[in-house]
Amino acid sequence: MIGLSLIEKARTVLEGHHGFRYNFLANSKALDELTTSYLKSPDGGLAILHGPPKCGITTVLETFAASQEFEPIWPRCEEFFSRTSIIDHVMDAVGIRFDHEFTVSIPAGLVEFAALSGRRIIIFDGLEDYLALKNNVSNILSGLDQLISSSAKFFVVVTTQNIKLLQKCRSFKSEKMHEVELILGNTARDSEDFMNCFWGWSNKLLALNVGLSCDLKKLAMSSPNSTSLASLLTRLELLYAAALMADAGDMSIYSFSDLEILEWEVLNALYS
Repeated sequence: MIGLSLIEKARTVLEGHHGFRYNFLANSKALDELTTSYLKSPDGGLAILHGPPKCGITTVLETFAASQEFEPIWPRCEEFFSRTSIIDHVMDAVGIRFDHEFTVSIPAGLVEFAALSGRRIIIFDGLEDYLALKNNVSNILSGLDQLISSSAKFFVVVTTQNIKLLQKCRSFKSEKMHEVELILGNTARDSEDFMNCFWGWSNKLLALNVGLSCDLKKLAMSSPNSTSLASLLTRLELLYAAALMADAGDMSIYSFSDLEILEWEVLNALYS
């Protein structure tokens, strides 16, 4: 895109054709805590993730899983496995045959699988879903205890929004149990990292050196909806296009104090 004019480059960013992708994680602190919990549990352990709806739990799990040397085991919670234990679900996930009975202890085949494959992380995303499969809290907790106490040394990660399950999971031995609470919204560190990454990406893509000042960052975060990734990206696209035009002398820097006025001036400069 080096051969494009400044106006064409500004349009590329403003219209979202920059190709920027960012693994935005609203709970980087939660990811750090989960990773630390795993590293501190070489002999097996349980990590409980919980938080309000749409707080980013699945994103944390996927990011954590992607960072591991060996792929974690993700059991499926399906009606087909009704009246089976969570141990049975794990065995199905790794392709070990079972008789659809209620397995209450860890079979030798599962221990051998973990030893040979290196896969000792198990993720149950939505532990309360297993209650709908004619399981009860006692059976679920018993299965978790079997997994983390087995010679396979499983590190089990569970998520739940069920208060009863959460309270029961907290009853595990303190050295085996780790609790990670997620919040709704982005932290200041997340937003700062996101802004820097977008700006650097755009400069590299367009072979430019447009500066990202503290004033521009404050303006990007000035919206009441500043914790929304989509909203923040839209404002950054506008600000980058405006900064590019200002550097070229085609726009007054004074218009940067008001986003609505700035948007009008940018659109007028690029499309009139």
